[in-house]
Amino acid sequence: MWSLPDIRRINSDAQAKRKKLERAAGTGVLNCRRLKCNYGENCEGRLSHYLWFDVFSDDPKGIITQCEYHRDRDGTPEGYFWCDRCRRLMVESYTWERYDTVIDGKRLCLLCAAQRYIEDEDNWLPLTDEDIAVVTFQVIRRARHVLGVGMRVPTQILLFNSLTLENSTGGLVRGFSSADPTPAAAIESIQQILRNARDAGHTRALLIIDGAYQFAVSVGVYVLANEDKKQCSGAAEIATRLQQRSKNGSNPAEN
Repeated sequence: MWSLPDIRRINSDAQAKRKKLERAAGTGVLNCRRLKCNYGENCEGRLSHYLWFDVFSDDPKGIITQCEYHRDRDGTPEGYFWCDRCRRLMVESYTWERYDTVIDGKRLCLLCAAQRYIEDEDNWLPLTDEDIAVVTFQVIRRARHVLGVGMRVPTQILLFNSLTLENSTGGLVRGFSSADPTPAAAIESIQQILRNARDAGHTRALLIIDGAYQFAVSVGVYVLANEDKKQCSGAAEIATRLQQRSKNGSNPAEN
C-alpha cells in the first residue's frame, strides 16, 4: 500500500500478454489450463471470465473468473469496480490512492473521469486578474481527483505547475513532515501559478488533484495543450512589456 509498483514494467508485461488474456476470456483456457472460479470452493453454474484493467494503460492486466453462484451472490469482486463510462472492470487501487471517483452520480475510472472533467466548461478558470483574485480555498477544494500518480495526462492538457497540500487543513506542505496550519499560503501560491500561466499566454486553466496520498494531495494547474503558440507568445510578450512599463512609471495607454 505504501509504494507504487513499477508502472512501466506492468504496462510492458500487459502489452505482451494482451492477446493471450483476450483469448483466455473467450475460451476459458489460459496457459493450457482451464480457468476456475476465483473463490475456489462451493462453486455452481456457468463460469464467466472478465478482463480487468488499471488506469495506466488500455491493456488488460489480468483476468477474473466467477461462477454463476458467486457472481449472483457477491457481485463485483472485492477490490474492483465497473466504470460506468468505459464499462470495463477496473482495479480500485495499488496504493492509498483510489482509481475511481463519482461524477454526477456515476462511478468512473480516473481515465474516464479526467475526460469528463476536461469536457465540462464549468471547471475551467479564466485567467484574468479579476478571476484569479477570487480564487479562494473553496475554489481549490472543488478540484476533483481525476489523475493518479504515474498516470498519463490526457493529450488535451499540460501540467503548468503543482503544489502539495495537507489533507485536513489545506496547508502548504513544505517538507516530509511539515505543513502550514492554514491554507493561506496555498491560496497565494495557486493564484501566483495562475498569474504565471496567464503571463505565459494561456487564457484558462484547470485545477486538478493529480495525486492522492495518505495525508496529502497534489493539486496541479493544467492548461490547454493546443493553444496557439504564436498567440501565447504574443500575449506573454505584451504582458511582460506592460509590466515593465508599469515599473518604469509610464502609462501603457500612451505607447
